[in-house]
Amino acid sequence: MLSALDPLGLLVATQVVSGQRADDPLYLPVIAQVSKSLDAHGLLYVGDCKMAALETRAYLQAQQDGYLCPLAGKQMPEEALEEYLRPVWAGDQALIIVFREQEENQQESIAAGYEQTVTLSGEVDGRPITWTEGHLIVRSHKSG
Repeated sequence: MLSALDPLGLLVATQVVSGQRADDPLYLPVIAQVSKSLDAHGLLYVGDCKMAALETRAYLQAQQDGYLCPLAGKQMPEEALEEYLRPVWAGDQALIIVFREQEENQQESIAAGYEQTVTLSGEVDGRPITWTEGHLIVRSHKSG
């Protein structure tokens, strides 16, 4: 696991562990190390679905940092995803088209989706915390 400053790619923290353990509990110590090293908050952490553990997201929110990560099946069960998609299938949910610049003055539509806000609650250091999280429901045109 590593943490780097973008766009420089400057390494801030690194942690090498054996592959026989879960990644979820590794995020909080690395995030704490980054916070201490940079003495800053308001940072954006980008990670994989293992970073999406509620405890990790609550910790980041409590220290006023942001995060971007996909939700795994535990955080986004199939029933919840279907609930998000139902208004799309019914034609009741407008979608935002995502474009990518191809050539000069040329754009290619690459995805469509929308944002759904949800209120979450958790606990950090014994204190309750509640925050609003944005769920991006996006389908890439390349996904079929």
